[in-house]
Amino acid sequence: TQMRRRDAKISSYEKDAYLELMRKRLFFDKTGYMEQILGINSFAGYVGYIYANGLVIFEKMYEDDSRLVPVKEANATYVMNIDNFVELSALSKTDIIKYIKSTVNPNVKRVYHSKNWEQRLLSIIEGAGYDAVEEKIDTLIETGRVRKETKGLGTGKGKK
Repeated sequence: TQMRRRDAKISSYEKDAYLELMRKRLFFDKTGYMEQILGINSFAGYVGYIYANGLVIFEKMYEDDSRLVPVKEANATYVMNIDNFVELSALSKTDIIKYIKSTVNPNVKRVYHSKNWEQRLLSIIEGAGYDAVEEKIDTLIETGRVRKETKGLGTGKGKK
């Protein structure tokens, strides 16, 4: 991806995409997440948030793994508990969607970006509860299923 000249104008689409990225990052920074991770393979461009209560949320933030081009619109946010994430992180995005459609597992879902989707996510975050999250995060990083973010995507770990 080329760097834009400082005096070059950005399109309306690009401006909207950057504003949406900032809005989403501010939202997640306020949710009190424990760890921030980056999706790989079919989840390239996704940022994951892991909570002390065992919840994992993946949100599409960028067009690809370069993290240079924010995505203007995403269809849904993936939500699951850490136990399911350990199992499902080896699957492709397509296979996870098939899994969600074919099973009645209340711990794995897609929250569609419709009216009040952020409020629905907050309700889910506040209602989940699982132990040993830090150990499972380390296992995911050690096995190469996710990468730990070291450059900082937002303002740091989320704060409630």
